[in-house]
Amino acid sequence: MGQERIDNYPREAVAYNGLGIVFALQGQYEKATETLRQGLRLAPDQVSFYDNLANFALALQRFDETRQMIHEAQARKLDDVIFHNALYALAFLGSDSAAMTEQEEWYAGKPEYGNRRFGLASDTEAYGGRLGRARD
Repeated sequence: MGQERIDNYPREAVAYNGLGIVFALQGQYEKATETLRQGLRLAPDQVSFYDNLANFALALQRFDETRQMIHEAQARKLDDVIFHNALYALAFLGSDSAAMTEQEEWYAGKPEYGNRRFGLASDTEAYGGRLGRARD
């Protein structure tokens, strides 16, 4: 249905996003990325395209591409919690504790995201085998 919708409505950006997500759910991140890039050309200020492209690049372990997507979005004055989760993941993978702390602090001023900052820190502690600290 996704490709059919694109064929019938090629200027409808949301159709590309939907089909890209379907490809990603099937583990076809390359096809998902290609599809989303087509949609992004139609809606360059739609944050969900950048969110998904950053996440798919992260899944493909293309860390520079992940950063690039986030920076492109932020240059357009777009921001989203998904970007900060991805930036935290990149910092974690790079053992960059300062960058991890920076992302945790981003959450500190945003009560609408509940305890996500503590969840990130807790997961990191648990990964390091520090289960007592993770529970705290």
